Amino acid sequence: MQLYKQKEAFTLPELLVTVVVIGILAAVALPRIYNAAEQRKTTEAEEILAALRTEQEKRCVLDKRYITDFAVLPGILANEESKYFRYELLPTGAEAHRKGGYGYVLRMPSYEDGRICCEDATACQRLRKDYPTCTDLTARADYRSGEECSPVKKTALCQGPDTRPCGCQEQGQQTRTCDPATDTWSDWGSCSIALTCDCSAVSGPRPAPQEQPCPQGGTQSRGFSCDTLTGQWIADPWGECKQEGSSAAVPDVPPAGEIENSARMSGMGMEENLDSALSMEISLP
Repeated sequence: MQLYKQKEAFTLPELLVTVVVIGILAAVALPRIYNAAEQRKTTEAEEILAALRTEQEKRCVLDKRYITDFAVLPGILANEESKYFRYELLPTGAEAHRKGGYGYVLRMPSYEDGRICCEDATACQRLRKDYPTCTDLTARADYRSGEECSPVKKTALCQGPDTRPCGCQEQGQQTRTCDPATDTWSDWGSCSIALTCDCSAVSGPRPAPQEQPCPQGGTQSRGFSCDTLTGQWIADPWGECKQEGSSAAVPDVPPAGEIENSARMSGMGMEENLDSALSMEISLP
């Protein structure tokens, strides 16, 4: 009688455990492998951006404008694309767009500055390259824009001479000029006429002082002062009342009703004092 030896095999629980372990290892290892592979691919973009910067800065040193056409930059890229990235030349820098579904953009916003930033911080986090966001990079105090060699002429901040009115009644004129090299305005020049007005020249001689009677007698007067902004004579406040022939000011006289009330209160006080004295004499032995 021939005996058959039973073949050994994995049981279902063992297969399940193996599949779970492989899944865990894949979940942990695959992102690390992906990040390491993607980091090596970004090195290609960094090298090409650096080569573009070198060629563009050579032109800037020779007082030439940056180029935005790859056909004029020989020896760097045959066209606008490499194996992993699509490149774009900007007026002052360049961009590297990752091809496929990876969805991130590496940018060198300024050839003069030379630093690389990431357009989307969320998309670039998995690269682990510590790229700053482009917004943060361009806002730094040490950032250099490279506008001097840009082929796109920036809008001038100042153009031609500028004038403004000045002087007495704004009848004069001041002028300032624009420095095209620095795109800044100069200081305002001197006014074509005097800055303050001469009231005698604008409004004629100073008016004579005015006088008016005071309610309690005497008179008060006022003069006129020059307003150097308008050239007009402005009346001063009325002075104190003075008696005729005397330099002393007339004191203010209270109304008659107040005088009667004061006298009445004074008389009442005297009567009270008299009553108090009589009561004291009566009380003496």
